[in-house]
Amino acid sequence: MPRLELQSFPAQGSPLVTVLTLDGDLNLATLAQLEGVLEEYRTQGRLNVVVDLKELKFISSSGLGAFLGTVNQFRDGGGDLVFIHLSPKIQKIFAMVGFLRVLTVADGVSSALSHFQSPEKGEAAVRFHVRSAEATHSGQPFEIRVEAQDSSGRPASGYRGTARLKPERGIVSPVHIGPFVDGRWSGAVILTGPGELEVRVVDEGLEGSWRILVLENRPKVRFPFEISCSGCGGGMTIPLSNVYRCGRCGEVFLADRWGQAISLRNGGPGAESPAQVYQMLVPSDVNVLGQLRVFCGGLLRDASFPEAFVDDVELALDEALANVVEHAYAYDPGQSIALRVTLERDRILLLIKDTGKAFVEERRATLDLEAHLNERRSGGLGRYLMERVMDAVEYKSGPDGNLLMMVKKITPEAPVVKSPTETREAAFV
Repeated sequence: MPRLELQSFPAQGSPLVTVLTLDGDLNLATLAQLEGVLEEYRTQGRLNVVVDLKELKFISSSGLGAFLGTVNQFRDGGGDLVFIHLSPKIQKIFAMVGFLRVLTVADGVSSALSHFQSPEKGEAAVRFHVRSAEATHSGQPFEIRVEAQDSSGRPASGYRGTARLKPERGIVSPVHIGPFVDGRWSGAVILTGPGELEVRVVDEGLEGSWRILVLENRPKVRFPFEISCSGCGGGMTIPLSNVYRCGRCGEVFLADRWGQAISLRNGGPGAESPAQVYQMLVPSDVNVLGQLRVFCGGLLRDASFPEAFVDDVELALDEALANVVEHAYAYDPGQSIALRVTLERDRILLLIKDTGKAFVEERRATLDLEAHLNERRSGGLGRYLMERVMDAVEYKSGPDGNLLMMVKKITPEAPVVKSPTETREAAFV
C-alpha cells in the first residue's frame, strides 16, 4: 500500500506560519490526503505555509498539480506556499516542469520565514551586484555573493526574490539562486568553460552581471569516485584506481587516477548479455501503482542501472499506469493492466496494455508549458513528464485494446527500437 504521512505544526517563533511535512509517496493514490489538508488550511485562514519535502520519496504529476492548482488560492489571500528541503530527485522534477520559476523555494525554515515578512518601504531593488573569485575550474564549485541594490547603490534589504543565472555559453548550476535574505544571497555555483565568461543575474526587471575566467583541466580524482563503465555506460562507485569488471555487462576496464574507464577488451565493447523479461497482469487499482514502481526500480538497481536512470523510469511508469487507471478504466478496480519490463544492456523497454477507453492521439495538442504554469492548471503534466524522461513514448490503439511502449536508453548511441515487433502489439496477455 502507498504511504503518505502529513504532519503540521506552527513555526518556532512565528505562530502565524504553519510547517507541513510530507513523508512517503505523493501520487494518485495518496493525493486526496494532501488536498484535504490544504483545503483545511485555506478554510481556517492558515495561508502562510512552509511545505517541507525532506522525507518525500516520490512525487507524480497529480501531486505536482495539487501544488500548482492550489498556490494561487493561498496567494490571493495574502499568503503563499514555500517549499523547502527539496532532494536532488524532487528538485529535478520541479525544474523539469518549470516549478522553480512559479513556486517559492527556500533552503530551510528560517529562510522560508523571511519570505512572509513584509519588505521595507522605499527600498526597491533596481540591480544586482555580484562578487566572486577571479577564476575557477570548469565543473568545480566556487562561492559568489549577490546583493540587490537600490538606485543609490545601497543594499535593498526588502528584496526577497529568487534570481536566475544565465551564462553567455556553457552550463551553470544551480540555475536559480535564492531566496534572498535582507537583499543578499551567497552560495556555491558551478560553471563550464573554458575561457572568460560573462554571467548575468536576472529576476524580472532586475539585472546584474560579472565576468570570470573558467579554466579547463583534468586533475586527478579523489576516491571513492563515481565512474561510468566503458562497455555499457552504467555507473558504479570505485574505491581506488584498479581493474574492475562491470556486474551488468561483464566489461573489464581499468579505472585510472584521472577518473577515466579504459576498456581492457582490446578497446571493444563489453560482452552482450541476454535480455531479462518480466511480465505480469495486475488490477487497475491506484494502490498497486506504488508497488509496481518499487518493483521495477528494484529490478533496475539490481541490474546496476544508474540511480538517476532508475528515477526517470519509475516516474514514467507511475504516470503511464495512473493514466490507465484514471482515464482508460475510470477507477474501475475490476479491470486489468498488463505490464512487460525488458532489461537489456543498453536500454529498458516498457510495454503497458489495457482494454479500456482509447486515447485519441489526434486530439492531443502539444503542451504549452508556459501557459500551463501561468494558468496554474492542476492536471495535464503526465504525458509531458513521460516524454521528457524517456527516449521514446509510442501509443497505439486497436480492436484488442491500447498499447503503450516506452524506451529509456543508457547511452545516446543505443537504438530506440531494435526490431519491428517492438512497435506492434505484444502478445503477452
